[in-house]
Amino acid sequence: MARHWRFSDGPRLALALVGVLAVANVAGGWGHPEDCVAVALVVWAALELERAGPAGGPRSALLLGVATAFQPLALLGVAPVLTRLGWRGAARLWWRLVLPSLVVVLPALVAEPHRTLFVLVHQPFQPRSISFTPLTHLAPVIGPGLDGGGPARLVALALSACLAVVVCRRRHDLATVLTMTTVAFFVRVLLETELNWYYLWPVPALCLLLSLRRSRLRFGLCSAALVATMVLGDRRAHHIATWWPALMALMALMLLSTAPAPRRWVAALVALPTGRHEPAPASTVECEAMVEPSGAVGRRE
Repeated sequence: MARHWRFSDGPRLALALVGVLAVANVAGGWGHPEDCVAVALVVWAALELERAGPAGGPRSALLLGVATAFQPLALLGVAPVLTRLGWRGAARLWWRLVLPSLVVVLPALVAEPHRTLFVLVHQPFQPRSISFTPLTHLAPVIGPGLDGGGPARLVALALSACLAVVVCRRRHDLATVLTMTTVAFFVRVLLETELNWYYLWPVPALCLLLSLRRSRLRFGLCSAALVATMVLGDRRAHHIATWWPALMALMALMLLSTAPAPRRWVAALVALPTGRHEPAPASTVECEAMVEPSGAVGRRE
């Protein structure tokens, strides 16, 4: 992405150093490298469609399918990336999205269908061993000492997909697609009933890239917010009153670091169509006799 946007060597080095700090925490500290692979494949899918246009749709869909096989959170990137293809174009690629996950899940479905479906649908977690959020008490109880995180994640997926379709149908440039993907990851975290720091990682991962596209100052602000989330979130259990609001505020700050300047928002609002059509100025009506020589008119008569 840095090469595609033609960042110079200095900003690319800074992006790599800050990025590897976060990736090391996800993969090494928390032991979840599959999240990193999934987000990388989502970004790759968006870049493929940007470079090749609609012709890159099949490869982009396959990349999203492989990303989902690594980590289902990649589903949040499907709507932002594929909306530019239209409903029919995206629908024709459904099997490319499903096939990689089916290959991974099919052996477990054959061996233990009930247990596999239970985990896929309910996504159980143990409330005693996670960090609480304001929605933890809304998670359905699915067994002794087990709650289900699936319903909240389904709501986040549906809500973020609707937002992405509304925005990306009008604008589907690469920056907009990645921004709406970032918003989708943020909505997922905002509605989580259980939370660990590595759940947050996709948001700063994309915000670092998008903020550097704006300015180095914004990139520095986003980097500082990322480090602050790591300090706050690298623990196994937290009290909701002091932990969750601070993390959400830092995440919102990262999103704001990727947004246009306020004056551009004002200019965009001013430029929006008002719905009123001004009458076009009446043009001068010239009859044939006014533009032809008088002799020609006489000969026609």
